Amino acid sequence: METLSSTVWMIDRRTGRDGVRGELTLGLDRLIFRPDEDARWHTAIPLEEIRRAHRVLGSPVLEILLSRTEEPRVVGFYFVEPPSLAVPVRPRLGKRRSAKRAAIVELMGSNPDKKPEIKKWVRRIDDARSGRR
Repeated sequence: METLSSTVWMIDRRTGRDGVRGELTLGLDRLIFRPDEDARWHTAIPLEEIRRAHRVLGSPVLEILLSRTEEPRVVGFYFVEPPSLAVPVRPRLGKRRSAKRAAIVELMGSNPDKKPEIKKWVRRIDDARSGRR
């Protein structure tokens, strides 16, 4: 079976909203994220610690739910650059909501192109976890 690899942005509690760009690869027994720049974000998630892998409905995001007790328990892999949630320096009433709405629209717009790729990731992770490589 071919190696599965994609360019993604990893986002969890540690990375903040902008995430970290890098390469996601499915290894024999783990999901591996190699950052483009800062090596401290290198992440290897053992398959036995993955409780669930799924595509977030209507978005180009692969969400991994982990069973381990330490943080983070949820890791998101964005298959497009995460949209900015920045609001003006002096936010007016409703500007934060407008920024979130614009980000959602941007993500949904890129979803059709990435949906098959993310579904393939979910299928391959599920197969690897059940030993059906």
